[in-house]
Amino acid sequence: MKMDKMASLGAMVAGMAHEVNNPNQGITLDLHYLNETLPEILSLLEKLDDSRDVTIGSPDTEESRGGTDLKDFRENALSALKEMDESTRRIDHIVKELKRLVRGKENSGYSDVDINSTVRTVCDLSRHMIRSSALSFTLELTEKLPPVRGDQIALEQVVLNLLQNACQSLAGKKGGIRISTSLDRDMLLLRIEDEGSGIAPEDIHRITDPFFTTRSGSGGTGLGLSISAGIIRDHRGKISFESELKVGTAVSVRLPLSTFGN
Repeated sequence: MKMDKMASLGAMVAGMAHEVNNPNQGITLDLHYLNETLPEILSLLEKLDDSRDVTIGSPDTEESRGGTDLKDFRENALSALKEMDESTRRIDHIVKELKRLVRGKENSGYSDVDINSTVRTVCDLSRHMIRSSALSFTLELTEKLPPVRGDQIALEQVVLNLLQNACQSLAGKKGGIRISTSLDRDMLLLRIEDEGSGIAPEDIHRITDPFFTTRSGSGGTGLGLSISAGIIRDHRGKISFESELKVGTAVSVRLPLSTFGN
């Protein structure tokens, strides 16, 4: 019975990966077109004699009073394209990871990864989410840490998932988030702590189970932590959780260092 259930789950995951991949490929092609054409269009607009008077948006609405000048629009638009491009790249990697998990193939895309750089990249691309969710945000990254041996995109996905969970746990922008890195003997330690709603004691041992979610009413699928835990296991690391209801949650990720024979 258990094997039948796992086979059915594998077939469902493979089908879901295929369905997600199709629209993502379309988005990727559209973004490629916009990345090629939009900068040139904006450059031509800036050469217009009256470019200083160009505004984007309606100056008559409360939300966009005064409009957005062309320079600001160019900066924001190109930044948005970069963020969307990074997001489609992550979706593509998640799809490949799901297929790999179903087929049982080993990951061959390992290299030396700077975790501090990975954390900074994810935080930079997630700055809007962080600003809109957290009252305070702190990065405490120990400098000159040895690299870990791993799949950079997969580790970015882990950091992003844990950061998203931390942001979603904060109700009404009343709490903070802290991300830190350090050495813990022969392991690199990444901790993401939030002052959010916390996890019930009866749920904490199940939160990495596939399709288990405490946010089913708000669109949670229960796949994020399951995939993240699998990625950490593939990297011969460990992920652990400490949580208290109405106080917050701390997630600790320990990864072996490249200098220790990975």
